[in-house]
Amino acid sequence: MQAYITRQLIRDKEVLYPKQGLIHDTNWDSYFEILHLLFIPGQVQRIHQFVRSEQLRRASCPCKPPSSSRCVSCLIQWCVQSLAKDVAMRPSLGIAWHDCLTAAEGTLSVLLASQVASQAKAGDSGDKAQHFLDAVFNVLVLCDGQEGELSSVLHSVIEKSDGWREFESSSLAKPKSERAWWYQCLQNLLLPYLKSVVVSLTTPIFRSACEKSCSWLHQMWDELEQHSKTASNNLQGHSLLVELLSCTMAVVPTFPAPLLACLTRLGAGVAKVGVLPTKNSAGLQVLVSTLHDILKCPQQLDELFGSRLDSRTNLECARIADEIVAHALLQTQHSRDEPPARLECDQRAVNCLDLLAGLLNAEMDVPWEEGISQAAEDITLGLVAEQLLRTPQGQDNISYLHTVLCCNEAWIRHTLAIPPADQAPLPSQHLLNLNCSRKTKEPKFNPLETYTDCLQVVQNSSRTQSP
Repeated sequence: MQAYITRQLIRDKEVLYPKQGLIHDTNWDSYFEILHLLFIPGQVQRIHQFVRSEQLRRASCPCKPPSSSRCVSCLIQWCVQSLAKDVAMRPSLGIAWHDCLTAAEGTLSVLLASQVASQAKAGDSGDKAQHFLDAVFNVLVLCDGQEGELSSVLHSVIEKSDGWREFESSSLAKPKSERAWWYQCLQNLLLPYLKSVVVSLTTPIFRSACEKSCSWLHQMWDELEQHSKTASNNLQGHSLLVELLSCTMAVVPTFPAPLLACLTRLGAGVAKVGVLPTKNSAGLQVLVSTLHDILKCPQQLDELFGSRLDSRTNLECARIADEIVAHALLQTQHSRDEPPARLECDQRAVNCLDLLAGLLNAEMDVPWEEGISQAAEDITLGLVAEQLLRTPQGQDNISYLHTVLCCNEAWIRHTLAIPPADQAPLPSQHLLNLNCSRKTKEPKFNPLETYTDCLQVVQNSSRTQSP
């Protein structure tokens, strides 16, 4: 098909010039004849009118090219934008496909992206290819009516670039500069959403970095490390890790439908070539690698936090990035029968990553789907408890609420129609008793045991059918 288009477009001329791109010195009449075979006439007329207008010959390109003519990538971006608007306005496709077209070459954006990928693979400048793909992605991610278009373009580019190996779990933590140009384009789609996740943790990150700089705190951790093997694990760091992943869980469902479809459909292509991504989810690998790159880049962090960060905060963010990668690779290493990494993992972080992998799994089974809400609720409750403990009156508030729940257990069961526990007394009144004496609680309050007890009550209640 490419050879056919080449002959029709250029006749005896070359279709590609190193510095000019696809449409340099093109036989436009033949070009529009091909477009008539691919798309509806209205779309062709709009592109035709734009190409031949004075605006094209006189307008300055946003990319500031050396010549006075408009940049090739900007022209193609306009064509794709026009095509996207046309497709979005049609209730059905209504496109007269040419018989020579395959399913993978069904749209103009896919066809042009394949050409750009082939050009980049041949050794031409990757910056121009990335510029073009960024433009296409930014348009197609907004086309809710055509959710599969973004995925089709990405798959076509990956195939032309032989890039499926980029999703190997071993590539998760490599520097951003070493990632494939098309992979960076995909990450750019996630940046606006994941940057907001990092920004939401500005205060905890600053606080954690300041606490680590205190000499007395370092001395305290050293003393604890001598008495306990688990004390070397940074509790504050793990808490930040879980909060970061929990916020990410809340953001992922807000992704545009084309972006979600693109991330979930990556697994099919990865499975064909036998590549093992992080937690068997290529979408999760893109997500985690983007978070890792944000936290590892001082320039991006300065922009996000609105000021130049000191070395302590940069180190704290880099440490969180390393923790994310270590937790993400833990299960992947087990699945490859390799010895697990020496990591004192936080099970809550592992649960968050499992849930994210499930959200980006196109073949979600019903039992797993039913268990998502309970697992997510457990993680949320744990985070709320930790956040309360950080406040000045947090521990007293949790202790008081725990006492209220214990003193009113019979009333709660009666009100919610939950069968009473063995030998449990009936409620003495019909109102919630808030005048509970704190003297009834245990001498030493243990929030972890309290949290476990509350979860046990919730789980037992969920197994009991209400009358």
